[in-house]
Amino acid sequence: MSWGGKARARFRRASQVMSVLGRFGFSWVLHEADLPRVRHRRMEAEVAGLEMPERLRRALLELGGTAIKLGQLLASRPDLVPAAYVAQLRELQDNVPPQSFEDVQQVIREELGGEVDELFDQFEREPRASASIGQVHFARLADGTPVAVKVQRLGVAESVELDLDLMLWAARRAEKSVAWAAENRILQVAQTSADTIRQELNFLIEAHNTRRLKDNLAEESIAYVPAIYWNLTTRRVLVVEWVEGAKVGQPEDLATFDVDAQGAASNMLALMLRQILRDGFFHGDPHAGNVLFPGGETVAFIDCGNAVSIDRSVREHLVSLIVAVMSDDAQEVTDYVLALGATSERTDLEQLTTDIGRMISYYSGFKSSAQIGLGQLLNQLLELVVRHGVRMQPSLAAIAKSLIVTEGICLGLDPQFDAQEVLRQELKVLVAERLKPKRIGEEIFRMARSTSRYAQSLPRQVNQVLQRMQGGGIRMRIWHENIDRPLHRLDLMVNRIAFALVVAAVIMSSTNLVTSERARGPLADWLTVIYLFVGLILGGWLLFSILRSGRF
Repeated sequence: MSWGGKARARFRRASQVMSVLGRFGFSWVLHEADLPRVRHRRMEAEVAGLEMPERLRRALLELGGTAIKLGQLLASRPDLVPAAYVAQLRELQDNVPPQSFEDVQQVIREELGGEVDELFDQFEREPRASASIGQVHFARLADGTPVAVKVQRLGVAESVELDLDLMLWAARRAEKSVAWAAENRILQVAQTSADTIRQELNFLIEAHNTRRLKDNLAEESIAYVPAIYWNLTTRRVLVVEWVEGAKVGQPEDLATFDVDAQGAASNMLALMLRQILRDGFFHGDPHAGNVLFPGGETVAFIDCGNAVSIDRSVREHLVSLIVAVMSDDAQEVTDYVLALGATSERTDLEQLTTDIGRMISYYSGFKSSAQIGLGQLLNQLLELVVRHGVRMQPSLAAIAKSLIVTEGICLGLDPQFDAQEVLRQELKVLVAERLKPKRIGEEIFRMARSTSRYAQSLPRQVNQVLQRMQGGGIRMRIWHENIDRPLHRLDLMVNRIAFALVVAAVIMSSTNLVTSERARGPLADWLTVIYLFVGLILGGWLLFSILRSGRF
């Protein structure tokens, strides 16, 4: 597409986005973020009675694939998004009509260099699942092996990039104009979301995630992760082993596959905890469609495109945090929360500790309940600390979301499922692992190495500071928070005053020409009329722009 074509496409999509937001009652967002607005921005009567979270969900559904993906990502950020919005965004389902089989054939031909009939012994024309980025077909290889073939939609990469460009542009404008956006670094959030969505466009990343998860769980007899066929996998085509199994919520399937519901529920949560707390790499979207139960107590994880990595320090702090919660130690919980996050100027540590203590006290009354799990606890903890101005690492929100979904699946298998018992068993293993002499030796060596590194770098850094002070190279920078917006408003005001002065000058000079005895003659009269007409047009346009802005 040419540069002009991209610009026109970007303008059309921006107009569509702003029109949809206006119809669902979000014109005020465009105003607050200092974004352009379109003419058709009134909220439709049929949505006026709906709550704002539901209106947002419907708006994202109408905007399509990229907006839905963004909404799903925001649903995993309770540290940024209020609980009512999170609940609605979690209901977003990326189900769209399938693309034509001719388009599927074209993508496979371009990626694998052959026709479908040549590459597969059998290939179902109708997909088993369809989403905005790709769709999945059942197929068989030449040796009869059943496989799942995921094919990217034709042209979807271009449309997604267009939406991401608009999202990043809007985030930049919002961060300059809105205090909340600047405080929460909304541009960084948008960039992270854009990177995540772009990764979903590359099926090779999903293939590597699947292989890594399979390697991590290789010694777990209760876990199954399908194999990847690398010779048939590219950026836009993914061929993976077909897995048969029951889905939660379908009792007839559980009976058909002879699933031990209680054992499978316990294993499901245990495996997710091991991925998160032991391996530091976990399935980020373990909903009912991505988890199958092949039989007995076995759990199968499929569709590993959304996977999350956690570094070692976060895992260790998280384990300590959970142990502190189980011990009802509010101060210790607060200490580990601060180790996992960053405070702001509005954080009251004493009040934060008090509120955490109150939350833990409430949670302690439900320790034997099957309805209260770790995911819900982490979610409530994130909401609490965010209210106190503590910014937490995004991975914690992803952990909370995955555990909430996991615990929902476990309760779907076994309504009496006790998440606390499984959690206690996994914590015992992790804490015992920490106390092994080998592990303690590794920790001591790591601390000694870090201390040595800091000790070696400190004199050099102090010397650099002293040299700069001696040479006059130390400068102080004063940053005024949110000064860009008032400066922008002042700039607009000055420009409008200057324009008004020019218009007034044109009108006054044309009036002088009309009344002047020297400016006579047909040509002079015509020039005077044109001069006056131009002044009136400019003045009318200035008045209209003031009235349209609503700041008369």
